[in-house]
This record gives sequence, C-alpha cells and structure tokens, in this order.
Amino acid sequence: MKFRKVFFIYFLSLAVFIFIAFELNLWQADQQLRSVMSYYIQKNLEKGDFEAAVVIKDLTKRRLGDFLRRPIYVSLNENQSFPAASLIKLPLMACCFKAEREGKININDTYVLKKSDITGGSGVLKAKKAGSEFSLLELIELMISQSDNTASNIFIKKLGFEYLNACFKDLGLKHTVVNRTVMDLNSRKKGIENLTSASDLSYLYEAIYKKDLVDAEACETMLKFLSNQKVKNRLPRYLPKDITIAHKTGTIRGIVHDAGIVFSPKRDYIICVLTKGSKGYTLPKDFIAEVSEFVYYLLAYGN
Repeated sequence: MKFRKVFFIYFLSLAVFIFIAFELNLWQADQQLRSVMSYYIQKNLEKGDFEAAVVIKDLTKRRLGDFLRRPIYVSLNENQSFPAASLIKLPLMACCFKAEREGKININDTYVLKKSDITGGSGVLKAKKAGSEFSLLELIELMISQSDNTASNIFIKKLGFEYLNACFKDLGLKHTVVNRTVMDLNSRKKGIENLTSASDLSYLYEAIYKKDLVDAEACETMLKFLSNQKVKNRLPRYLPKDITIAHKTGTIRGIVHDAGIVFSPKRDYIICVLTKGSKGYTLPKDFIAEVSEFVYYLLAYGN
C-alpha cells in the first residue's frame, strides 16, 4: 500500500514536471515570435521616411491546458492618434448598424442619390446620376468594399458628428473621432482631421471577430463587406490568394494604412499598420505589404 502511494506521488510529480516543461517551451516559443516580429518591424521602419503604428494580435483560442501562454501580441505606438483617412469608415460602419438597432435608421430604406451628395476620390457613386436609388445597406457595403466617399458622407451627414462621436465612445474606442466629412480638404488644410489609433482598430476587429460588436448578425455582415475589399496592394499583396482577409485601407496625402483580420489555415490574427508623414505612397505600401508577409509566414510556420 505504501509502495503504491509513493509510486502515485512520483508519477503525479513527473506528470506535473513534464506538463510545466512543455508549457514553458511553448511560452518561450511565443516570446521568441514576439521578439522576432518586433525586431523586423523596427528594422524595416528604418528604411522609410514615415512614422508607423502597428498592432499584431493572435486570435487563436487557447487550449484548456495553456495556462502559461498569452495570445501573441506585438505593438508599436498603438495608442498614438493618426489621421484616419478611409479607416474612419470602419467605426462608421459599426455605428450605422448600431443606429439601425436603435431605430435611428432602417438599413432597408431606399436612398435617392442627390447631386449635392457626390464626393470625389474613391468609390463608384460619383459616376452615378442624381436620382439613382440604393438601399442604405447597399451604401454601407459600397462604403467598405469600394471605400466609397460619397456613401461615407451620406452617413456622416445622416447620423451627425455628435451621434457618431458618442457612438465611438459607446463602442469602447478611446482615440477615434470624426471631425469632418471625407475629402473635405479645406478643413484638412486647417488641421481638422478624423483620427484613430492602431489599438482602437484592433479592438474593433476583435469585437467583430468574436461577434461582440452590436450583435452577431451585424458582425457577420461587417465581416462579409470587409472581406470584399477591392484594394489588395498592402496587407494581401504577398499572401496566398486563397486565404480570406477582412480589412480596410486608408490613403490620403501623407497617410497610408491597412488594418484587418487574416484568416490563415493555422491561426487567425489581427494586423493593423498605420503610417503617416511619407512624401510618397510607395515606401509605406511596401512596408505594410512586407510586414504582412513576414507576420503571416512566421505565424504559419514559426510555432
């Protein structure tokens, strides 16, 4: 009987030792991945003429036994405010669905395009004739998949700055504000900007991924629209063509962004890369694409 007790204690101690050693090995591997990603981002940033903010967050669900591990999280200037450019359309989309649930708008209502709505820059609505009809849901999709500036301004004017900024706070955003309509370059010259941060965008994407933003149905629709993004010269550029990336880009003079969720075969993860201050577009676009490629293959094969 005594022998059995001693053997049981010995066996249990050995099992615990092996388990802890295994967990420590996984923890060290995760730490190494974080270090390698951070080093790569910093070294690549030295090649550019711009500032950057980066957040990379692993969305993998941990096993019950993974008590020492944390989701891989890498950040640089994550809470720094950046001019949002078209990234403001992501929280704007979320507020459209929130407003719909609150009864402020009905996304199935028809909107008749007016000549005064037409806004230059990206999008397809600028080529449509006044009197063209669209559902509000169609306008939301165009705002995201085509980054349509006309659709964006329709919702900014419809919901109003006060409601939108209150909505951003209600959603949990700390650095995101809308201060002007899209493509209001006169206001931009005066220093009036729409602002966001890499941490706010990461927070939004994680909430959408977990179906915690507004409600599950809204999140599924938002992911669908984000997955139909037409601009693919940044985050998706060097990634396999068959993987899904739900993302939103942003570009205006001196500003180049891309942020989204990569649904890879091994693990899903958020990647947000914001840049400002560049004299051109090529270097920041290359930076975003190269960081995205490095992170993808490191997470797919590095651990």
